[in-house]
Amino acid sequence: MALNQILFDHNGQITQAALIYNFEDFPNLLLVIPGENSKELTQVITFTRTDKNWETVSPVKYKLPSTIQNISRLLNKIFQD
Repeated sequence: MALNQILFDHNGQITQAALIYNFEDFPNLLLVIPGENSKELTQVITFTRTDKNWETVSPVKYKLPSTIQNISRLLNKIFQD
């Protein structure tokens, strides 16, 4: 299992989150755990890889679409094949 930190834009503020993944057992799944500096991002966000893109079905994607898009772009950049 790997644990990394990412920084992304959330409503004009740089926000930190932890990434947790185990690509050996779950090659298309990772968790984004937002840091404590955001009151709007309070839940773990599950991302799955489909057609080389990281996407989520989390309800937060409707509440904060630009933030989820920023995270998805970052994940796509980090985990390029």
